[in-house]
Amino acid sequence: MKLVILAVIGLFGAISHADFVLRGDEQLTVNTNHSSGTLYDQSGVSVIDPAWVSSLVAYDSSTIDLTSGYVYRISANQSSTTNIAGGTVGEGISADGISTVHVSAGSAGRIRAHEDAVVNISGGSTGNLYAYDTSSYDITGGTMYGVHASDAASVMFSGGAILQSSISAEHTSTVTLITRNLLIGRGLSIDGTRVLGTGFISGEWYNGERWAANIFTNTPKATIRVLPEPTNIGHFGDADLSGYVDDDDLSLLLANWNSGTTWGQGDFNLSGNVNDHDLSLLLANWGAGVPAPSAIPEPATLLLLIGGFVWIRRR
Repeated sequence: MKLVILAVIGLFGAISHADFVLRGDEQLTVNTNHSSGTLYDQSGVSVIDPAWVSSLVAYDSSTIDLTSGYVYRISANQSSTTNIAGGTVGEGISADGISTVHVSAGSAGRIRAHEDAVVNISGGSTGNLYAYDTSSYDITGGTMYGVHASDAASVMFSGGAILQSSISAEHTSTVTLITRNLLIGRGLSIDGTRVLGTGFISGEWYNGERWAANIFTNTPKATIRVLPEPTNIGHFGDADLSGYVDDDDLSLLLANWNSGTTWGQGDFNLSGNVNDHDLSLLLANWGAGVPAPSAIPEPATLLLLIGGFVWIRRR
């Protein structure tokens, strides 16, 4: 009897972790565990809870739909389409050829785009985004940890949050930020629409949401630009958007220490908390944009403020 029971259990275990291959116009809904799946032609797979799939590989014009459940790794090739509307892609997504990836919800560890792949992100959460060759990203929402563009790739932002504030542009790549109310930190300058140098930068998307980023790499042949050409350029650390960084901004930051969550409360790196990182950003830009000497605190006032910094840090 035990041998029979074990044989049945082993059979169901093998079925639930089986590979599958789809061809032609075959369609499959997956809600169990599989080690891997491969798609060809115009086939399609839909992954839903409680599915767990180790690997999905798409070729030709096939389609992967993830609305819930878990996939460890997705490889999108040729002219395939991948839609992430929920669920989790643990390691991440690799897109090659002229494949298209849409992310509207859910999460993905990272996305790597090669060749002429196109990635559209309107929601959800992703790790680092990598753009190689002549691939392109169109980002209108969601959260991500950083963007790395190289070769002749292009990345366009008009929304979303860059959580770890990292933008890197190398070779002849282009990163475009469609924004307004631009604020720049030391080490950065604007030449027309082009951002020169490295350092912290912030702005406001046209839906009213603020964003902040650290331009980490900006090589001479690469292009980081803001559109349209900014007419209102402020300075990083300007909490009240007065056009300069002064004791009013410092007062806002201190009043919201360890409790503020917005730019106007002193959260300049948009981490969700006002802390010493935001204080460091403000101090690095102290006095920037000041139109008249009267706006700069006198030495005695500065000493008092610095004493306050020390007291807060010790607390």
